[in-house]
Amino acid sequence: MILKSAARNFGQSSILVDRSSVTRFAIQDRIFQAAAALTLLVVLASFTGGTIGQARDIASRLAAAHLGSPGVPSDLPLPEPLLLNKIDPQSAREINVAIPFSTAPIPAARPFALAGETASREKAVDCLAAAMWYEAGNDDRGQRAVAQVVLNRVRHPAFPATVCGVVFQGSERTTGCQFTFTCDGALRRTPSEVAWAETRARARSALGGLVDASVGLATHYHTDWVHPIWSAKLEKIAQVDTHLFFRWSGKWGQPAALRQGYAGHEQPIAKLASLSLSHRAELSEDAVMIADAAGLVPVAVADVKTTLASLEAPAMPPPSLEGVHFINAREEGNGGSLAMQALNVCGDQKFCKVVGWLESSGRANALPTSSADREAVAFLYVRDRRTGVDRAFWNCSHFERKSSSQCLGADRARWIGFNGNFQSDRRSGTQNT
Repeated sequence: MILKSAARNFGQSSILVDRSSVTRFAIQDRIFQAAAALTLLVVLASFTGGTIGQARDIASRLAAAHLGSPGVPSDLPLPEPLLLNKIDPQSAREINVAIPFSTAPIPAARPFALAGETASREKAVDCLAAAMWYEAGNDDRGQRAVAQVVLNRVRHPAFPATVCGVVFQGSERTTGCQFTFTCDGALRRTPSEVAWAETRARARSALGGLVDASVGLATHYHTDWVHPIWSAKLEKIAQVDTHLFFRWSGKWGQPAALRQGYAGHEQPIAKLASLSLSHRAELSEDAVMIADAAGLVPVAVADVKTTLASLEAPAMPPPSLEGVHFINAREEGNGGSLAMQALNVCGDQKFCKVVGWLESSGRANALPTSSADREAVAFLYVRDRRTGVDRAFWNCSHFERKSSSQCLGADRARWIGFNGNFQSDRRSGTQNT
């Protein structure tokens, strides 16, 4: 998908070119092999003077051999790579307008019920939230449409059977990713604290059964100023702002086709290491270092509307310190093990705060009450599923972190007192989003 930078521009449809190693289904192995052959033939055609049409004709015969294997439906549609007709935006809009919307019923998808262990579910939330924010910006309507397309793909046998598998499909290559933000460096931009929390909350709602009926069973979309070669082959079923949504024609675009079971075990994604604690916690330090060295350490996005001032520190801790835990933190390595310990301590709690005191401080089960106390806090993890907050910070005087955004400095000390009071500043007539 082609990433657009403004909130009103939420992405560009994509087609399967190669696949993530996440999936365990043989059917996706066949599709990967056929699609890889197609991509190779298209490249060869460009050097030999052949046409894309000729390459696709040859690839179709190869695909038929794979898709005709035992256990794989012979008529399963083979998604095509994203190839755009070379026309100007105005011409593309005229062509897109000329393609009629389907007059057939547009059934809504079934509610999605996220399953699996806690750590896997948290990774799914962050993968879906990343797709929603990088594709749709802060636009609520666009985010929900993107989420529905991702979940429709998870259920379709032509795609991986996990959320992260769908979102990061092909992300190891600069030209093979399904969502362009996963391979074009866009992940160097990070959402504001408020925007990320709100997006995670919407992602959790979608994974908890909230359905966006406006896009039906769409598995593809693109902006109206481009015209992919596959556009006229699929059924155009919906439009959200400047984006057009499509489903496969025939039985593969009907509810019965979306029958694939959710695999239930999300793999950690190195490219989300700087944005998601749930992913970073399960990666080896080598994998994290490689991701950081590759330029995935986030670069703050300037947003004058959104600041940490929108978080008002509470006067008192939660009643009876419910949901607040304390651990001893040894000054070892980069502190990555503390994140794993925090996730294990929190389990399925909706609100959870883990305060890691320096082991040498002699402090125990109490929240810091002074600046001196705060200096002895070596690690802090805060999670509030009601508002989408999921943050971890380290005292960088004691642990070497690759990004300053992970340091528990004076500007982030307010998180120590966070009590679920994630608010927008509406007193001045402005709303932080």
